[in-house]
Amino acid sequence: MNISNTPKFYLLVLALICITVLLAVDSVSQEAGLPIISAIVFYGIGNGVAAKGKVDSPKIFGPKNDN
Repeated sequence: MNISNTPKFYLLVLALICITVLLAVDSVSQEAGLPIISAIVFYGIGNGVAAKGKVDSPKIFGPKNDN
């Protein structure tokens, strides 16, 4: 498996590092930080499982349809 969307990967890693640092310095409570970490990790796992099954992940934004 390779990284096909490098900016998305870097944003996920950056978000994971930032929330971990905020938890380490007690700027964010564990009740708020751990669900965010879980969401980031499981989003990445979900994209990996979709990629392994050769399923295209749905895009958040797409072109506007002019009707």
